Amino acid sequence: MTTEPPVGVFVGLATLDVVHRVEALPGPDEKVGALAQEVVAGGPAANAAVTFAALGGRARLVTALGRHPLARTVAAELAAQGVEVVDADPSREEPPAVSGVRVHAGTAERSVTSVNAQGQAASVPPALAGGELLQGAAVLLVDGHHPDLALAGARAARRAGVPVLLDGGSWKPVLAELLPLVDVAVCSAVLRLPDGGDVLADLPGPTAVAVTHGGAPVEWRVGERSGAVEVPAVDAADTLGAGDVLHGAAAMALAAGLDLPAALEAAVRVAAFKCAVPGARAWIGAPGFADLPLRREPARPAVPEAVELDLPALTRRAVDLTAPGRRVLLGLVGAPGAGKSTLGAALVAAVNAEAGPGAAVLVPMDGFHCANSRLEALGRRDRKGAPDTFDPGGFAALLRRLRTAEEDVVLAPEFRREIEEPVGSALPVPGEVPLVVVEGNYLLLREGPWAALEGLLDATWFLDVDDDLRVRRLARRHEQFGKSPEEALAWTLGSDQVNADVVLATRPRADLVVRWVD
Repeated sequence: MTTEPPVGVFVGLATLDVVHRVEALPGPDEKVGALAQEVVAGGPAANAAVTFAALGGRARLVTALGRHPLARTVAAELAAQGVEVVDADPSREEPPAVSGVRVHAGTAERSVTSVNAQGQAASVPPALAGGELLQGAAVLLVDGHHPDLALAGARAARRAGVPVLLDGGSWKPVLAELLPLVDVAVCSAVLRLPDGGDVLADLPGPTAVAVTHGGAPVEWRVGERSGAVEVPAVDAADTLGAGDVLHGAAAMALAAGLDLPAALEAAVRVAAFKCAVPGARAWIGAPGFADLPLRREPARPAVPEAVELDLPALTRRAVDLTAPGRRVLLGLVGAPGAGKSTLGAALVAAVNAEAGPGAAVLVPMDGFHCANSRLEALGRRDRKGAPDTFDPGGFAALLRRLRTAEEDVVLAPEFRREIEEPVGSALPVPGEVPLVVVEGNYLLLREGPWAALEGLLDATWFLDVDDDLRVRRLARRHEQFGKSPEEALAWTLGSDQVNADVVLATRPRADLVVRWVD
């Protein structure tokens, strides 16, 4: 019997690392040829998230990237490693931080130059502050590089009872406010307290503290107990990111319920294994990787295939899903304003044109909005559209009825925007229709009552669209249905954006990503 993989949320820095492996470091005015080059995502939180995913967890990274092509490179590499990325600064035009890294082939030591998050003030996603991004999480790691994000995430974790792990690489001003919210701190020996105190004995806030010393034993303190964990001796080939890997493995161990000493025992073995393999990611899947402690199967979620929006090609894909005597449910997922309804209607029309009338029908999830009177009674009217303003149980029951196709006709509800209310029994789905296209925000959400949707769709396509275009569409739609331009924009950037962040975090669960390029 398998269990669901633990969920870890990682809040902090993501960079683009340009890594050169060299025989010797260059001197003044000297050029040195590199033995090898890698271009990968880096940063403490990002590398820890990659480690967590590699060990078999579900990793969600909240960071600040933007829309620059280099930022998209970072996001794509993280997605390839199985990390869900929530971008707190999606409209940023400037390039992300680029780290220049040299790894000495002889000593395995590295040198790094980077601006990190200097000068970048990321806005806190409402879904982070409100705790939606922490739903189902077993651990939260913060590295302090984006102070506002770290504080918002730690506060939400404290409210939700999710343990907070600090990657204490160096002292940062935010730590004075952040440390009281931290449960476990794993710090580098280079971290210095402002008052000159001893980190292991005097770090304020967390009751569990560890200090790493490279290849020397890791010291730890839990309340009045203390001790040290030996680091396995290896023939080091590459120490770049070893501390980040240790933090990611420690997060996995804490998510599994281990205490700090046991977590460190496992984490140092993972970090040592990484140091023995040259390359930023080559340790993942290298011989011996499957025997590492904390390792689960499957190691990482599959990365969905991505295609450009091409209606004829998508129509052929949809038709190919069908088979005689069997009904297929195809889900279209995307954030509010992504164009799900538009694509769904166009796809159904195209399938009916190709395969014949009655070959496909569209059923929106929006018919399961709770009525306004119910939302007012619950005090949720001001955030209509959030996951807890729907009836996921009723929606799941409808999908089960549609899957069986045993009834002559199933009547589904629909949402009428002109009255902002659902209307029941409005959409007939005849039993002989072979393809039902279901569109909605939360088809891939698996937290709380939405877990009931697991296994009810045969395939899911995630509609990916430029965020600026999505926001413009959404605000325009709100205006069309009665809101003033100011009200429309406020709702789009407020309640709608919270929901968008939740939806975007489910993207890696899709079977196909459809990129809508305007």
